[in-house]
Amino acid sequence: MALQRSTFTSSFGDGQPHGSPLRGKNVLAAGRCQLRTRGRDVVLVEPEVVIDRELRFIPRAGRVIERWNGVTEVVRMRAV
Repeated sequence: MALQRSTFTSSFGDGQPHGSPLRGKNVLAAGRCQLRTRGRDVVLVEPEVVIDRELRFIPRAGRVIERWNGVTEVVRMRAV
């Protein structure tokens, strides 16, 4: 199954305990990024920051950890 949409927890807001705020802002400014998953490179475009205190867009196991870390934003992107 091809990767169609990806969702990441945001690390570019103030007060986030992990990640690099600069990296997140760079992805938003560029409008795209590339990642390696399952042995292949995927280009992601159209970053959209979604404020979602329930973290509905990430897997259930990740929700518990990210809620504990105080994360309330996710970034959704489309694979091309």
